[in-house]
Amino acid sequence: MFNEELNIEHAMNAAVEACTKYSDDYEIIIVDDASTDRSPFLVACRAVENPRIRMIRHEKNRKLGGSLKTGFAAATKDLVLYMDADLPFDPDSLGRAMLYGANVRAYHHWSLMDNFEWAEGYAQRFGLTYVDFRTQKRTIKDSGRWYAKLASTGSLT
Repeated sequence: MFNEELNIEHAMNAAVEACTKYSDDYEIIIVDDASTDRSPFLVACRAVENPRIRMIRHEKNRKLGGSLKTGFAAATKDLVLYMDADLPFDPDSLGRAMLYGANVRAYHHWSLMDNFEWAEGYAQRFGLTYVDFRTQKRTIKDSGRWYAKLASTGSLT
């Protein structure tokens, strides 16, 4: 989390709701990457109310990679889900899939399209679709074609 004051409360609510629906043994780890807004305060207040919410604070901004490493290293449960505070997908979707019999070993969702990243601007590209920011033309990347095949066949091969 980096300066997510406008999103973090909704994200925590959605995460708690999804986790409590499917398990009584969960943890929510929020890595604060040296935010300068009120988002760390909001998380700290919520963590007092709910001891399953834990915040780890970076004193210096380590960017997304550093935050992911910190969060994964701190996780103590068997299933780990990474999610941005702006909720690019419904956190309940993984629980529903498992409830209906999906044998989830890993799940990764990033972004449909390249977008603006607050810490990196337009320099980093994470989407399944390449966006030419000058012309706004979209081109599906190899990863997007792979993901489409996985979604349509249900097979990794």
